[in-house]
Amino acid sequence: MENYWQEFSGKSRKKLQREIDEISAPGLSVRENCFDDVQTLLDMNLRAFGDRSYFLDERFRGGFLSLMGMLHDRGWLRVTTVLLGGEVAAVDVGGVYNNAYTVLAGGTDGRFQGVAKVINLQHLAWACRQRVESVDFLCGSFGWKDRFHLTPRPLYQIKLAAGQICHAAHAVAETVGDVA
Repeated sequence: MENYWQEFSGKSRKKLQREIDEISAPGLSVRENCFDDVQTLLDMNLRAFGDRSYFLDERFRGGFLSLMGMLHDRGWLRVTTVLLGGEVAAVDVGGVYNNAYTVLAGGTDGRFQGVAKVINLQHLAWACRQRVESVDFLCGSFGWKDRFHLTPRPLYQIKLAAGQICHAAHAVAETVGDVA
């Protein structure tokens, strides 16, 4: 983690540390691998995004919970909960597989502005301590990845030979209609 911090200029490092200290002022603690916090994540996400939340769709939510159960059963699930002043401020879930840590989803309590910075740094510190080969946050950058010196990259890429049709994508396109 020390090597990672050295990627920041001294001024940026101090500014970020001040922000983290301000956010953490009520008292910061981290809870790990409490499976019950997955429901808290869903609740926070629904409150924050309302009708735009993926979790509003029962099929998506059910599939997500099934994935969480499968990751848990195989020992791959990682639930990270940040508490500020004893209250749950953020919950993220991810999976560790093949020495790669992928943060799959998260939720934050709107009362704790900036807590996403805190939980993201928790993920990076944990990954460094575990010597995980890579960490992927599976989300759009919105500028924060550059600020945190992270390299956006596609997690998966589908390559087809010329003229080949991806039947799964074709079936989805028929179901939902032409998106273009």
